[in-house]
Amino acid sequence: MPAGVTGLDVPVILVRGELSDVILPPDAERFLALGARTRHVEVPRARHMVASNENDVFLEQFLTALADTLPGFPARSA
Repeated sequence: MPAGVTGLDVPVILVRGELSDVILPPDAERFLALGARTRHVEVPRARHMVASNENDVFLEQFLTALADTLPGFPARSA
C-alpha cells in the first residue's frame, strides 16, 4: 500500500474485482489492517477493471458502501 494511505483519517473504500490479478486477496487484507475507517468491497466475477467488467454490480456495491460509510448519503433506491 502507498505510504500516504496509512495517515488518512477519512473513510477509504477499496473496490476489488474478485478475479483481479493486480490487487490480490492478501493486498486487501493489508489494506483493511491500516485502520478502522477502511472498507473492502469485492465485486464478484470482475477482474481488475471492475467498473468495466461488471458495471451494474460495481455501482450497486459502491453505492451501498458509501451509504454504509457516510452519514447522510442517500441509500440506493431499487
